[in-house]
Amino acid sequence: MTFHAKTYTGKLCSTVGGVLALSSFMFINGIQASSLDEVRSGIGFPERFPDYYYFGFNDNNHFFQQSVYTTGSIYYEYIRFPNDRTDLFNKCTSPSFDIPFGVTNNNTAIGYKRFTSATEFGYIMTFNIDTNECTSMEVGASFRPKGFNDLAEVLHEADGMLFRYTPTTGEHVVVPIPTSGVTEAQINDAGYIVYSINSTQSYVIRPNDPHSYAIPEIGSVMDINDNNFIIGGSVNGCYTYHLDTQVLNQIDSIPCTEMTTLINDNDIALIERPDDLSIVYRVASDETFVLKQLPDFVNLNGELEGLNNHNTLFVVYNNGEYWSRSIHSLELPTMPLDIDNDSPHFLASSRWVPILNGKYSYYVPIAVDEWRVEQSKSGHFGKDYLSIASGSGSQKVSWTQLIETAGVVTVKVRYPEGIDNNTQAHYKVNTSSETSQVIVNQQLSAGQWVTLGSYYIEANSTIIVELSDAGNGVTVADAVRLQTN
Repeated sequence: MTFHAKTYTGKLCSTVGGVLALSSFMFINGIQASSLDEVRSGIGFPERFPDYYYFGFNDNNHFFQQSVYTTGSIYYEYIRFPNDRTDLFNKCTSPSFDIPFGVTNNNTAIGYKRFTSATEFGYIMTFNIDTNECTSMEVGASFRPKGFNDLAEVLHEADGMLFRYTPTTGEHVVVPIPTSGVTEAQINDAGYIVYSINSTQSYVIRPNDPHSYAIPEIGSVMDINDNNFIIGGSVNGCYTYHLDTQVLNQIDSIPCTEMTTLINDNDIALIERPDDLSIVYRVASDETFVLKQLPDFVNLNGELEGLNNHNTLFVVYNNGEYWSRSIHSLELPTMPLDIDNDSPHFLASSRWVPILNGKYSYYVPIAVDEWRVEQSKSGHFGKDYLSIASGSGSQKVSWTQLIETAGVVTVKVRYPEGIDNNTQAHYKVNTSSETSQVIVNQQLSAGQWVTLGSYYIEANSTIIVELSDAGNGVTVADAVRLQTN
């Protein structure tokens, strides 16, 4: 299933003489990612133009984007790669691509050819970027695209009716629905069709069954995956619903009908909330996470555009001068949660400078006798640790984590072996309700998780573990573990 991308929005520009006018794009400083590890902290694709029309994001990290010169009605559509682009304008002729819609996991671009008006569409187009094969189906005016699957089967609405087009066979048939007013419609690879009428009631049509069955609570169905989970919303909130077990779960009290709302085949949902607190929901464990507080996303402030089946996010940023696109590997936290010294949740004092090591942005010292990145001592957690000679206590590091569910959290720390280690390492645990100071002999229990204590954490509050250079030896900053009781 590939409908894991926002297809109804982007940064729209003005209409000039009935023609949609967008800026053309150049691909600048693209970086190819050979594995998900390399994109965990985000591979960026800077673009020096402020507007775009974006569609689709598949499991191969390809996305489909329209670029239009503002000098007239010359349209260019691109399949975009991490470091390349393919111009689709001349790939298919009679008709040619005009409006992009998405790209499937088998690298088939889906688009449309419109008639004279920007609000009318005349052909459904497909182009496979591996085989260079084109297909087209004339569908008439007043045509509105809805959803598609990895077989490139496309749903569209016209004159109050819902249609299904299968490019491999050329079949173009009416989907039997009892009434007009289709506002949303999606199809998965198994052929399950879900649709909404006037964004107030949703229905499912199962394979080999022409009847429509009402879906409880969900007024607008936003996405469906290949495990038959759907996600959608109503005035009462945002929900997932399983078409086979008929289990309904409420994710959020805020309706998820206007922003990006997706669910991939790992049953992980992405909901872009209007209050800028985008959330991720894992169906299997019924867990919800605030995206900006997840590992690798502590500073994420872009517009979410897509989620594929590798749990990779597609994000668009605006720094005030240009738009840039990035892909990020989504890592959901589980308890126990380990925060290493190379995590973005680890921060050092003000005399540090940021370093990107291919996984996270973290901080290293810029002067002698301050914290140093080292690997020589055995028993450390992860690839390295930080150390500093004893001092006044002014040099500090911290590990920070948002805890969404109220409860008791046990805090543990880890450090490597060293005969010169600090025997009076000064740790401090800060919560919304208390501050606790703990002295640890870092010459004992090295390479193990040492408990600082257990603390009650209020819902949606932050726990901060600090370590200073106070003491009588080399202080080592390595990792913190948070564990629920």
